[in-house]
Amino acid sequence: MGTPKKKARGAVKTIESNGIKIPIYSALTPSGSEGYLLSYYANGRRVQQRAATLATAVDAAKAKIRELTTGAAHVGSLTPRQTAVVADAIEILRPTGVSLSEAARQFVEAHTILAGQGSLADAARLYAQDVNKRKIPRRTVSQVVAEFRAELEVSGLSELYRRDARIRLGRAAEAFKTQIADVMPDSIVAWLSQGKRSPRSYNNDRNALVTLWRWAKKKGYLPEGIATAPERTPKRKDVGSEIQILTPENFALLLKNTPTTFLPYVAIGGLAGVRTAEISRLDWSEVHMAERHILISAAKAKTASRRIVPICDALAAWLKPLVKSDGPIMPFANEQSMLNQWSRAKARMVGADNKPLVEVPTNALRHSYASYRLAQVEDAAKVSLEMGNSPRKLFQNYRQLVTKAQAKKWFAVVPSL
Repeated sequence: MGTPKKKARGAVKTIESNGIKIPIYSALTPSGSEGYLLSYYANGRRVQQRAATLATAVDAAKAKIRELTTGAAHVGSLTPRQTAVVADAIEILRPTGVSLSEAARQFVEAHTILAGQGSLADAARLYAQDVNKRKIPRRTVSQVVAEFRAELEVSGLSELYRRDARIRLGRAAEAFKTQIADVMPDSIVAWLSQGKRSPRSYNNDRNALVTLWRWAKKKGYLPEGIATAPERTPKRKDVGSEIQILTPENFALLLKNTPTTFLPYVAIGGLAGVRTAEISRLDWSEVHMAERHILISAAKAKTASRRIVPICDALAAWLKPLVKSDGPIMPFANEQSMLNQWSRAKARMVGADNKPLVEVPTNALRHSYASYRLAQVEDAAKVSLEMGNSPRKLFQNYRQLVTKAQAKKWFAVVPSL
């Protein structure tokens, strides 16, 4: 039978720093005298180092820890590429004052805690967000909407944009009865998915929330460096609905039967492509018959950008008997009032069979102008400039395929003598 092994004695002292522990054991020297042994890992293997006294062993352990935390102990066994990586990592960590080994230790600990539920950076962002939320001023969605609306009223943006923002954000204030910092993306998706919102309406409401939340972040009501809840809400794919336009024949019939009160609206909409809301705000002083253009000022444009719209021969012919030196083109209190009156006027435009003389789909006048004008000039940039939108919007939202011959007929629709 062999000699029984002695049980290993525990360390008499352990030196620890920067996440590295080096135990010191009591051990006899080769000559049989009392001594000490340091035990640590370097270059991927276990190393033991002797010391005559406990004091020298402690000093040696501290020196070894300093050596290990600077990476110097590993350089000899690393390839040039690995050495460069280690040096780069140490340099990256330098501003933090954290050693490479301590950074690795903390990463492993955090990685274990997360258990695959996200990255360490994700966890840090959520933690920072939670800390920041406790520091920033607390504002409810209703309070932020009220502040944003007040600022919007003196922004110089068009009334159409301001009205649209008031409506959309008013609904949001009713929906989210909580702090703006506490609204989560899933709550926004749930709200946007209610009712029968079209993809376009869904995206427009989402965009209104994105604008509000970004404004709130600038005001200090939301933490910096983190995407807002609406920004983290996915958009819906909007393939758009089929664009409906009038034929030249139906347009002529419509103009012929339109009450004089609404004739400027129909003519300018179909022969200049001006938006309904913009027409409702136009003044006769902005219709320059001699120069043959209509001035859409920034205050009256949807995009708050000034533009000049040409008056073609056909439009000049329709406007000539109606034009005044000044005064509103559409004498109604507001856009909605005008549209209500227009709907009643169309209802009275019926034939002998009591059926509508002309079916006028929503936005058909602007859609028609875009389609026929593009076929006429074959210049998307020019037409987009006249209409006050981008070429992409022109093709996506307004244009229907028509021939050059059809375009010629459209712009030849003039009052009968």
